[in-house]
Amino acid sequence: MVCRYHSLTDISDVLWKAVSFMYIAAASPNRASMGATNGFAQVVVSVMRAVGPAVANSAFSISIERQYLGGNMVYCVMAGMVWVAMGAGILLPRAVRNNYVA
Repeated sequence: MVCRYHSLTDISDVLWKAVSFMYIAAASPNRASMGATNGFAQVVVSVMRAVGPAVANSAFSISIERQYLGGNMVYCVMAGMVWVAMGAGILLPRAVRNNYVA
């Protein structure tokens, strides 16, 4: 059972990365600026991967220490972040434009 779960998480990880890179490539105005656009996206992802766990751990610690919602406020905040991310995903265009041949 663990192997199936692990393989499903790997597949979903690959899929969201592929889709996000399609949108990043489509966001560059021309082929010459595609490297800068991709570099900026990588910087944003790296910063979020560095800052995200620290913020989540701090929010969890504060939630328990001050007993906000019985120590469970961090889960409400994270669920809210998921809803915001899903709303942002809905705003993405259905088709990715392709201005140039890769």
